[in-house]
Amino acid sequence: MLGKKFITVLAGVGLALVGFAPIAQAAPTVVVQGGPFTGLDPAGADIHFGFGNFPSAHGLYILEAVKSADGTRPTVFNQATQVWVSTDSQAPAHPTGDVVLHVVGAFANADCSRDICGVFIRLDHTAPTDTSEDQFIPITFKAGVAGPALPADTISVHVNGVAVPANVPGTLVYGATAKFEVTTSSGGAISFKAYGPACGLNGSVVTALTGTGQCDIGVTSAGSSSFAGATSHYPFILAQAKQVLTFSTKYVKVGNSISLPTKTNLGEAISYSVISKTTCTYSKVGSTLKAVKVGNCSVKASAAGMSGNYRELLQKVSLSIKK
Repeated sequence: MLGKKFITVLAGVGLALVGFAPIAQAAPTVVVQGGPFTGLDPAGADIHFGFGNFPSAHGLYILEAVKSADGTRPTVFNQATQVWVSTDSQAPAHPTGDVVLHVVGAFANADCSRDICGVFIRLDHTAPTDTSEDQFIPITFKAGVAGPALPADTISVHVNGVAVPANVPGTLVYGATAKFEVTTSSGGAISFKAYGPACGLNGSVVTALTGTGQCDIGVTSAGSSSFAGATSHYPFILAQAKQVLTFSTKYVKVGNSISLPTKTNLGEAISYSVISKTTCTYSKVGSTLKAVKVGNCSVKASAAGMSGNYRELLQKVSLSIKK
């Protein structure tokens, strides 16, 4: 799971911008410039970045990693210092500013004096499986002592009782809630953050506020004396809810009356009209349906929809009239 550090974007920092070649694959469209990439202090150093042709539909994650032997995506990361770069107003770094990544000479089980360390760049949680913008920039450190590296904290998440992986979009319908239960290796403090206005967050409970688009929930562990802090992302694709009325009565005796539901499951007022007028009648007063004669009673129910969140209700209610 990928961690992130909220970095303050520094304005007016003077640096020489240099280009570099991406890893072997179809050329990414985003142009990444920055530095320095060599002679870094193993105890800690900052690398500055600028961007051209930044993706219009997604953000980027930038993090320190160890190059994989087979050229695929790295699997060993410095999860404590990931930077999320996006045009999203909630993102800690904006692509038009000076973006800073802090790197060290040793992290997790990596030792950059023997491993090929570098900066790995990929699309963010809005495109978790898209590798089109993947880039790996090698970095080197000068001789020195990096100091002991704490392993990044491990974050495990269950949503509504089901284990979910980080960076893999789930689905949440309008009005539905997702309760997060989090465990970590460190046992340290956990915090949550909702990115974007499409989802509300109350403690560890997420609510879909719309039926279209997506949102992302960041789960951050503060770490401990034994584990470095880390952040994982849990995105949701939002979907329209289904509007229904709940009606369980199967039959009514002649001469008796029952009350029909006045609102749908989503709170919309329901209007009724009787289809089989010889067997039953309907009164708005008390939303009352009266059984008149033996037979089948059918009533049409309708309720307004909400654009983008749920469709209008058109439902038939049927029940038997008995002696």
